[in-house]
Amino acid sequence: MHLDTLRSFLSWTLIALFLVTTAAVLFFTFGYRFNFERGIFIYTGSVTIKSNPRAVQILLDGVTVPNGNLNIINQSIHVAGIQPGEHFLRVEADGFIPWEKKITVESGISTEFWNIILPRKEYKQSVLSSDAYAKAFVSPSEGSVFLTGEKDGKSFIKTVDKTSHESALIFESERYTFPIDTSENIEISWSDKRHILVPALSKDTPTILIINTLTQEVTDLMEIAPIPAPSFARFHPTDEGAFFVLSDSSNLFLIRPEEEDAEKRATLLASGISAYDLSPKYLYTLEKESGIVYRSAFGNEDEFSQDPVTLPLPAIQDAKSPLLTVYDEKRIAVYDPSGEGVLYNDSGERNPDIVSLGSNIEGVQFSNDGKKLLFFSDTDAKVLLTRDWEVQPARKTGDIIQVARFSSPLSSAQWTEDYEHIIFGIDKEVKIAELDSRDRRQIETLFALPDSRKLIQVLPSFEDNKIYLLTKDINNTAYLSSFLFPEEVSLFGGGG
Repeated sequence: MHLDTLRSFLSWTLIALFLVTTAAVLFFTFGYRFNFERGIFIYTGSVTIKSNPRAVQILLDGVTVPNGNLNIINQSIHVAGIQPGEHFLRVEADGFIPWEKKITVESGISTEFWNIILPRKEYKQSVLSSDAYAKAFVSPSEGSVFLTGEKDGKSFIKTVDKTSHESALIFESERYTFPIDTSENIEISWSDKRHILVPALSKDTPTILIINTLTQEVTDLMEIAPIPAPSFARFHPTDEGAFFVLSDSSNLFLIRPEEEDAEKRATLLASGISAYDLSPKYLYTLEKESGIVYRSAFGNEDEFSQDPVTLPLPAIQDAKSPLLTVYDEKRIAVYDPSGEGVLYNDSGERNPDIVSLGSNIEGVQFSNDGKKLLFFSDTDAKVLLTRDWEVQPARKTGDIIQVARFSSPLSSAQWTEDYEHIIFGIDKEVKIAELDSRDRRQIETLFALPDSRKLIQVLPSFEDNKIYLLTKDINNTAYLSSFLFPEEVSLFGGGG
């Protein structure tokens, strides 16, 4: 009888242990962990990380998370079973600057970091070309860089192949010079990708040079359509060879260089215009006196019609040299480097907002999805949310993020490809700053020049994952160089 009782006790004990173990395994599987201090099971949280490079080590509170505890989902790393509360998260990789933050993990919620970039501790530059360069323009669609400069009393334009680094002289002249301190760039035709528009001076008189980069044929706008003080030439998106140009900072013309009738080569589209911009479908113009932005669909510009798409923008009516940047008819920025800047933002949720961007705005740039606007002055950069951003950290329409403020003047501020980081040119350094300010905003130096070099331009290129630099030494020799950034990542998550 005693033996039977013992057997029964052992059987029930094993059954109880099985049930307890099964329950514990189920609790563990569903994310519960036992808290010995409180004597209860607690529903845990998790962390999701997507980084560049992909091959990284994750440390939580100073302890490396074993690879067996990492789940790869959607090319991101998921760490589950984390006790709710404050933790210290660190992401690192050999040869890279680590990323780290104090984070808060909540019960049943994944704390997400989708855009972590680890800069290399040291970047190796490749010098593509050196000469008396003054300004560079990286072609977004062609595998080349255009450079202007002056040497031995002659102005010149060269192209440098991004891959082979071979350079070719496409223009040289004693007659023309190229302005340096201007917001105007070389423009490449939308259609054949062979023609470029270059702002130039002919004996101090402004003109536009039309250059065929293959045949090296050069046409001076003043010789085919003499309009006063042409500036801001932009190719027509649909009319091959035609381009728009602002004359006397007031009149907008459409130029058709191939038109045989000289009187029809320049068509006056609008007067009293202080700035204009293009989208693939529309031409936008800013009326000088009223501050109203007009939109016109491309088509028959000989019968140019304008439809107002915004309310008057009173903050810029007295602007001396306003600039216009358009994402679409609902998001339009107008700014003046010597005055005020404003954003017209129609989010569809309420009446359109006219938001002040502050004073002395040097540049603005919309993100590719139009949800963010980067704008910067001489020493600081900010981002304004034009639409709700639901990815962590969530942001609301109208939120303004102070990204960085520097003691030295900025030479440039530009988006990275993920539109969650900003690349700055400042003094002799190229820096990167993240938008995510949870705990702190990480700002790192990508590249620092030696004292003997001066930074002229920083030119990120999304097409080939590189940053191009134009620098100059004490002998005024300029160097076009590049380095890989960010790291190349394959479809399966491998990194370069």
